[in-house]
Amino acid sequence: MPEGEGAVMMQDKRDPTRSRSGLEPGTILNNNFRIEKQLGEGGMGAVYLACNTFLEEDCVAIKVIRSEQAHDELVREMFAKEVRAMVRLQNPRLVSYRTFAHDADLDLNFIVTEFIDGPSLEALLKQGRRFSTDELLTLITEICIGLRAAHKAGVVHRDLAPDNILLEDGDLERPKIIDFGIVKDARQGATIIGTGFAGKLNFVAPEQLGEPEYEIGPWTDIYSLALVILGMARGKEVDMGSTPGAAIRNRLEPIDLSALAPELRLLLAAMLAVHPDQRLRSTEEVMVRVEAIQRGDVPGNVVPETADKTIWMPEGAAPAQINALSKPLPVEEDEPVEELDDEVADDNEEWDDDEEYEEYHDEEQSDGGGLWVLLVIMLLTALAVIAGVYFGEFASVPEDVLAEME
Repeated sequence: MPEGEGAVMMQDKRDPTRSRSGLEPGTILNNNFRIEKQLGEGGMGAVYLACNTFLEEDCVAIKVIRSEQAHDELVREMFAKEVRAMVRLQNPRLVSYRTFAHDADLDLNFIVTEFIDGPSLEALLKQGRRFSTDELLTLITEICIGLRAAHKAGVVHRDLAPDNILLEDGDLERPKIIDFGIVKDARQGATIIGTGFAGKLNFVAPEQLGEPEYEIGPWTDIYSLALVILGMARGKEVDMGSTPGAAIRNRLEPIDLSALAPELRLLLAAMLAVHPDQRLRSTEEVMVRVEAIQRGDVPGNVVPETADKTIWMPEGAAPAQINALSKPLPVEEDEPVEELDDEVADDNEEWDDDEEYEEYHDEEQSDGGGLWVLLVIMLLTALAVIAGVYFGEFASVPEDVLAEME
């Protein structure tokens, strides 16, 4: 009997709940969750659909650490920190985390989250699904709602990719962001797997690769989101490199956005600037731009000054688009994400940028108008004095008055 095959048979005999593919259907974890089927498998472990043995309609997703990594202290801490970072977040666009548990009988560590019944964006891309500009704009807004909640809590995903975004019941207006396994918790100042690289090479931001050397923040997820949307617009993922070296080179080269509608092209260009200082900095900025596009009121300076180095504009592009490339994107100092104004953070709050601009514009005009009136009066006075001197009209003016005027 071959040694490997014998080892597998002995393992199965010792523990009938395990097989080459993982936990068998019917396995009970902690006398509470019954495994129904395996949903997927990643580098850190497998994910299963399970039902509550006391409440059958309560279905959950269970992520189990791989057996070969079960005794790795770093891996266990990673899972624990993932849950600690996420249990405090409740948002309709984020998967809900329930608990991190250990089954002593099976010697398994696992995370319990809500079960999302719907395909991932990756699955839709593999099916050849194509998306309209309106659908993509809606999807950007809905994903930003979830990211905004995470960023306000100090959580940066760092691994945003098509396989980590599920559509509840296949509805594009109900995406759910999952798998926060390598998030950065800004409140603790470190990622849950340390300070090194984390994420999928095809979707990470340049600063995750060290080019440029810059802090990881909300702008990091914005870059990854742009690559996700670009792939969906093209009908396939963008090849940004499968090795660190190739990934860095590809991020310093122009990215082809020619397949996009002009308004979407300008938006993604502002999200894909290499340097975070020239990129859209927050989900609020992204959502404001999307709202402007949907109103048909696209700002003329949506593309950062460095856009010509980070995007590819097609030949024959409209002059307005090319001119926009030379206009810098104003960069303001960032406020701590947890200190954002509550009114801004409210998903139902409507922003009236036009009204605020008109008030500011009127105030500036009012101040400027007063200055112009003063200048005109001074000019007329000077002309009158010159005319009087020239025609001798001041000959009868008393000498003491003339001296005072001088």
